[in-house]
Amino acid sequence: MLAQTAAPAQGSFRQGILTEALNPKTALFFLSFIPQFIVAARGHVFLQFIVLGTISVLLNTIADLVVVFMAAPLERKLKNSVKFRRRQRSRLPAWA
Repeated sequence: MLAQTAAPAQGSFRQGILTEALNPKTALFFLSFIPQFIVAARGHVFLQFIVLGTISVLLNTIADLVVVFMAAPLERKLKNSVKFRRRQRSRLPAWA
């Protein structure tokens, strides 16, 4: 018997954002990486931190979107491939 996957909940995106924002590894990254690029003589330190953090988040978001847009055609191709589905089914463990 094949397990059915549930449709994503409406709040999944919000939950993902909240999880990432409250992730201590994210805070540690920003607190350890960004300060090395801040120069107190160039102006307000907090503003520099916010600008550099925003640039980092923007670049990471763009990279994630590129991966998603590149993976979408591959997903469609694999979902429509009878050969791929047959190979996936043949590799299921006996307990599945």
